[in-house]
Amino acid sequence: MTFIGTTVIGLEDASIKETNGKLYSPGRISFEKIPENPLTVDTIYELLTSFEFKDLKGIIKKINETEIVLSGTYKCMCKRTGKQDFNSMILEHEIGRIIDKKNKGLEYSRDDPETIIYIDVLDNKLNLGILKERNLSKREYRFHLHNQTTPTLVASSTIKYLNIQKNESLLCIDCKDGVVPIEATLQNIEIIAQDSNPNNIRNAEINAKLAKKEIEFQLKNVDQIEASPDYIITQIVFSKDKKGPHKKINDIFQFAKKNMKNKMAIITNHPEDIKIFCPKEIKLTEQKDIRHGGLNLTIQIYSL
Repeated sequence: MTFIGTTVIGLEDASIKETNGKLYSPGRISFEKIPENPLTVDTIYELLTSFEFKDLKGIIKKINETEIVLSGTYKCMCKRTGKQDFNSMILEHEIGRIIDKKNKGLEYSRDDPETIIYIDVLDNKLNLGILKERNLSKREYRFHLHNQTTPTLVASSTIKYLNIQKNESLLCIDCKDGVVPIEATLQNIEIIAQDSNPNNIRNAEINAKLAKKEIEFQLKNVDQIEASPDYIITQIVFSKDKKGPHKKINDIFQFAKKNMKNKMAIITNHPEDIKIFCPKEIKLTEQKDIRHGGLNLTIQIYSL
């Protein structure tokens, strides 16, 4: 039995580590056993078939050739990414019609189906499966959100990718609404969080309380942080139409040069602008372009 877990495109290695799985396709990991409380996958389904297609007609032909045995009640659910000649509703209808023909006595149930047929479309590839888990990246603690909040799946996967050990510490610079440090505590990582905005600290503390996590939040500027962390993580997302956060970028690098022991991860939408401020003592060792929902970001890993 093969299960597929959906994750952040470009950060699949984090989910591979968590699930003990393998890369199946961009943003998709295959594994044989569903892990308990996974943090780096959003949807899990049991794989029935997988194929590439050119158009809707080609999909219908492939599904007609696939054995799908069901009983009880069902419905189809489609998650579609990319450009195709159909929408999700059309695909749900067409595949549901084929399933009806293949299984006599099967009944459609919109609200309480016993089985959900999951149609996972990424560009020109379709995976068909039976849904097991969904919305795993949804967190109940996300109450007060920053307008540049870090998606939980991006936060948890980036932290997992850093491979922080039990005796190592993590500093989150500009923690905003606290999503990144809270996700770190869910992975049992020692975390300190900083932000210079009192409203951000207040909201982060509320979210941490809802998550039932004790986190040290420091209301300080970057150059006032009292920590010598093994790892640093921060998100620097900005518009080039406005004045960029150049002083803050420089301050972060200067702090890292003096205090960081291992690595720093920067999540950004303008990687080239970040590089300009990197001092010679720090090296860019990795750069990963990631894709999640409608977001296209870059994660830069810097080391001493």
